[in-house]
Amino acid sequence: MRKLLIIGLIALSMLSACDPIEHESKYVARWYVKNTSDVSLKICHPKMVRYTPVYSIEPQIIEPGDSILVYGATRTWADNEIPLFEEFHEVKEVTLYDIEDNALQGWRVDNALVDEYSIFNEQNWSFYQLHYPEYLEYYSFNNIESMLVWVCEINYNNLLED
Repeated sequence: MRKLLIIGLIALSMLSACDPIEHESKYVARWYVKNTSDVSLKICHPKMVRYTPVYSIEPQIIEPGDSILVYGATRTWADNEIPLFEEFHEVKEVTLYDIEDNALQGWRVDNALVDEYSIFNEQNWSFYQLHYPEYLEYYSFNNIESMLVWVCEINYNNLLED
């Protein structure tokens, strides 16, 4: 009986040791690249997208008008902070290909200030902050205060002009 009581107390203390609310997401941030051209493109971003099942070593196809998730981040209630654009710099490099696997453009985070157009420059992104009712239509997250979305539009024709 005494053993059972001790095991029960240990189990009870483990359940009450952490507040589950502290570990739920408060902010979710997503970085998408959108193909605004009329041709299919491929993009490679060899970095794990944190807290999401996206990992890309092989180029992924982006059809005209479509977007692809290239990075994601989440902040819990315990963090009490909003993910900033600079977190996207963890990706380190992004390469854009045409459909025949010819490299069109490569961006590295350490060249962001040197390149005329860099995917790592925040000015080349559109930012949207979706609050609870707005993002529920698109995402199935619970207990999130805001969905932060950055979108970078890539146009094949603009790349050819460089």
